[in-house]
Order: sequence, then C-alpha cells, then structure tokens
Amino acid sequence: MDLDEELRGLYALTLRMPGAGRDELAFALGGDQAQVADGLRRLAGLGLVGEVDGRVEAVPPGAGLGRLLRDGLDGVSRRLADVERLVAQLEPLSREYAAGQRVVADASVSLVSGVGEAKDVPLAVALTNPPVRSYCCQRDPRSFDAAVVPWMEDLLHAARERLLVMSLLVEAEVLESPAASGTLTRFAGAGIEVRVRGRLPSGYYVLGEHAALPRKWGDDLAGSAYQFHLVRSTVLVAALTSLFEELWRTAVPLGAAVDPHRQVVALLAQGLTDDAIARRLGLSVRTVRARVARVMAELGVRTRFQAGVVAARSGWLD
Repeated sequence: MDLDEELRGLYALTLRMPGAGRDELAFALGGDQAQVADGLRRLAGLGLVGEVDGRVEAVPPGAGLGRLLRDGLDGVSRRLADVERLVAQLEPLSREYAAGQRVVADASVSLVSGVGEAKDVPLAVALTNPPVRSYCCQRDPRSFDAAVVPWMEDLLHAARERLLVMSLLVEAEVLESPAASGTLTRFAGAGIEVRVRGRLPSGYYVLGEHAALPRKWGDDLAGSAYQFHLVRSTVLVAALTSLFEELWRTAVPLGAAVDPHRQVVALLAQGLTDDAIARRLGLSVRTVRARVARVMAELGVRTRFQAGVVAARSGWLD
C-alpha cells in the first residue's frame, strides 16, 4: 500500500517529533485532532506508528516500510505461483482443444522434432508476418547451445531489421555455457532485451500468434529430446505472455546478473532479508545464504553490515 501525501507528511512528522502527543502533532500540522487521529489510525494499521500513554512513537522507516515491501513481494510471489499453476493446467488442455479444432483458423497444433527443426521452424513461423513480438524462456544450457547459438546470426539480422521484437529470459544456469556471455551480449547490442532469473517454470517461446512448448511442461528442448508442440491458440498465447511478464518483473538485467554474488550483496545493502532476496531472484534461501557467506569471506568481514559498507566502498553497488 502506498502512502498518500497527507499520510506521508504525518508519518514524517512523527519521525521528527518522537513521543509527541496528538495535540502537538495537530498543532504542528495546522490541522484538527480528528484529522490527525484518523491519520494515526491508518499509520498504526500499516505498522508504522504506535501509541504509549498518549505519546506517539514512530517505527523506523527501514523496519516499517521494509515490512510493507516484504508484504508486497509476498503478494507478487503468490500471484506468480498462481499464474504458473494456471498455465500448467491450461497448456495440456489447450493442446487437446487445438487438436480437436484444427479446422478452425485460430487453433492448430503440430509436433516438431529434431535440433534443426527446433532452430528453424520457430523463426520461419515468426517471420511470416513481420514485425513479430516474441518472448523466449531458456532454462537449459544444452538447449541454448544447440538451438539458440546456431540461430544467432538470423536472430541478430531479424532484430536489427525490426522484423522481430524479442525479449529473452534465461535461467541463471544458462550463464555457465561458454557461449552464453558473448551471444547474450550481442543480442543485447542488437536491441534484444535480455534478463536473467534464478529459476524458470519451463522453457517456451511465444512467437506472435504461436507458442512453442516442450512435450512436458517444466522441461526445455534438451529435456524433451528436442521435440516440442507448435500451437496456435489465442488463449494459450495470452496465458504464456502473462506468465512471461510476471517472470520478467522479478528478473534482473543481463549486466547485473554477470556476478550473482555482487547481486546478492546489492540487495542485502537495500535492507532485504534472505527470504526477500530469495523471492526476488528466484533462488532458495539456502543458496542466498551460501552466496552471502562467500561474499563476506571474499571481503574479509564478519558481519553483513560490514559487507554492505565494504562493498559500497569497493564500487560493487554502483
């Protein structure tokens, strides 16, 4: 929940005047007590102030607003989980529907097999009516090396000529591919948006009015023996696009993901808890704690606060 201007002003005043009574706050604001009482009630509901013996005590911003931020991130996480569950249910049902409605212009499904077909068919489909908006989730380094890297020059040409407007979301594990750094950097230079996320629910593509899905939701091309369903379905494309947008919002730009340990300490310096960092990056809490420990060892510090200070002085947070 955002603080409106009036509520923000009252909260700022309680921070400047710790222990003030309602009369003093009303006088300082030039307002009446009823207005101040209503504002304090709303702030108390948000966990930002409390009253003891008629004296108003403000909760420090880092703690109070941090709780609101955590609540907001929890809401995002729940919505994302809901979307993933819906897509997982929708995908097989849409395939069945599309298979039964092949005579309908808006619905068709076909099975594509082989690395070569996996590379060529989506691009051919995408460019039948340019410009095409495309979203791509890649979660396996093997699929990236086999079906994306060989496709690179065609993709770069299509992006530069504005035949294809593409957003590419890769799982952090893809960065371990020797070809990933150079390929993704060239993509970004050609105008292809690239972001990285700790985990992705499945590999898939959205190509204009079509969607390319692995045979089993949760796999990538390599995990499904380079076989995928090419589906034309307005409902499925809309659902997968919504899922991509939610995943995209919680991913990080390519440059920020090059050093995942610096990324963790940057979020730590913002006051986020291990749980909040894990949700933001799509990692497990255990992985976050391991990265924090590694950063502290690398910086030669004993506390997380010291890690934030030293990281800032070292230019890690620029």
